[in-house]
Amino acid sequence: MEERANTGSAALQESFHLLALRRAIVVASASTDAMLQDLGIWNVKRYVELSREHLQLQISLKSTEEAIIMKMGTDMKREEEVLLCYHLMDTDGEANISVLELAEGLRKLNDFNAIQETISLAEHTIRHYAGDTGGLLSPDMFESFFENTCKHLSCTFHELCQLCVSKIAFGQDGREILEDMVAHVNHEDVTHEDFDHEVVRARLVLIFQMMDSDQSGRVPFKEVVKHLFRFTSSADWDVGSNASVLLMMEKVNDRSQDVDEFLDFMLNFSAAVAGSVSFHDLANAMTFFSCRRDVTDQDIKELFIDDGKRFSALDADEAGFEDVVAYGKLHRLFQLMDEDNSGSLDHCELALGMRKFTSGNDDMSKSMEECMAAIQAVDDDGDGLLDVREFAKLIAKFANKAQVEVHHLIDFMVVQASMKCNSEQEEAYLQAYRALKAPVKRRSSFLVAVQNVWFGTATASAVAAT
Repeated sequence: MEERANTGSAALQESFHLLALRRAIVVASASTDAMLQDLGIWNVKRYVELSREHLQLQISLKSTEEAIIMKMGTDMKREEEVLLCYHLMDTDGEANISVLELAEGLRKLNDFNAIQETISLAEHTIRHYAGDTGGLLSPDMFESFFENTCKHLSCTFHELCQLCVSKIAFGQDGREILEDMVAHVNHEDVTHEDFDHEVVRARLVLIFQMMDSDQSGRVPFKEVVKHLFRFTSSADWDVGSNASVLLMMEKVNDRSQDVDEFLDFMLNFSAAVAGSVSFHDLANAMTFFSCRRDVTDQDIKELFIDDGKRFSALDADEAGFEDVVAYGKLHRLFQLMDEDNSGSLDHCELALGMRKFTSGNDDMSKSMEECMAAIQAVDDDGDGLLDVREFAKLIAKFANKAQVEVHHLIDFMVVQASMKCNSEQEEAYLQAYRALKAPVKRRSSFLVAVQNVWFGTATASAVAAT
């Protein structure tokens, strides 16, 4: 059906888009309703917020359904209405209608509960119109079937199509939509965690279809950013700053994502904001944004990277960063690791940051030694610290050694930084660093304090004596 959607008129494409939006809204509404049931009245503030969101989603749902019916009544030709109804019954998207698909459609049209009765009716209908063509109903056969049905019901073709949309499309609730999308999962062979993952994936596919307004199979990355922006501005500083790195882009942006790229990106973003909101909160809010669309280019201006002038200190060829957006992301990552906001990283800050991207099981002294060696390898001015340019060189070397694309590496590092907190020992290490930081970072006095925290006063005194 995707091919037919692409070759139809603007009115037909808009109707497909509105149907996708409706499905996402219905699922989001069901999600907020379930949250309300679980929450009760023990958290009054949250209950009121969710109640308001649920009401607004219900209003958006009715507005969307009205827009679909109005579109059929004013803008669509007869053949386009047929394609729309055909699309609703062609649930597997294979451009033909099987006996089971027709039976399910007829059951919804007639409000039948008897499955066997509708299957017999569907078999008879397909035999009559398809003959020996393989037991499948083509669009032309479907149109002939609708014409005869109109005569039987004494209604117009347009009225029958509206009935089809109202009964089939508008009759599905959120639970039914998700059940259809995860029907392929064998419940006996999967764990609860695996099933939850399939539900998450199904909701992301719904959101992708909702944003794919022209049914091209791709969505502009700027649209994704606008749908997610509210979370970077409303979340706490650490979560918002980390997540905003994933949203950075060029001002003249032609980047887009297919469904698999979108799924990977969204799973990363969901992990980055996991400490602030749940996945279903995130999915509900993205759906809600599609209804109100209250984020503009001006709102997200801080996420745009105009050109390389902002990063003129970087020799892109030397550092391996030909992509200014990748360097912009790295600049934000550098700021997240710069604990004292001094504009440079010492071996302590680098060690604490890099431990989040490894197992973190090594002792701190080993991490310190490795980071000292790493700094020496790229420390052009010999001050024992990393500025942004030197940090860029280090990350470029890291990406080349790991044989990964630098965008993916930085995104991974940002997500890991979001998900992992410093351990108690690492926090003690960091507190010692903060207590002793001075306008000029002095390695000897800092190491005395660190050794004091980790190994005791006697060892620290010995270090000082050396």
